[in-house]
Amino acid sequence: MPLDLSYPISQPDYMIEDAGIEVILSYKGPQHIFEQVAVIDLDTIDRAVVEYAPAISPYSRMISRLLI
Repeated sequence: MPLDLSYPISQPDYMIEDAGIEVILSYKGPQHIFEQVAVIDLDTIDRAVVEYAPAISPYSRMISRLLI
């Protein structure tokens, strides 16, 4: 669920609580305002991990019945 930080501070807090959010993924976002949930800053993920991650396509041309 996208959170617009231009809203008054009470609005994102309400949205987080109402939706039952436990983790927020953020790019260059202020992490200190989300004290009630864990915030993962995607900008700080180790780029080496991303480089060596397997390059597997999420799309498959296989038919599911052939996987049995």
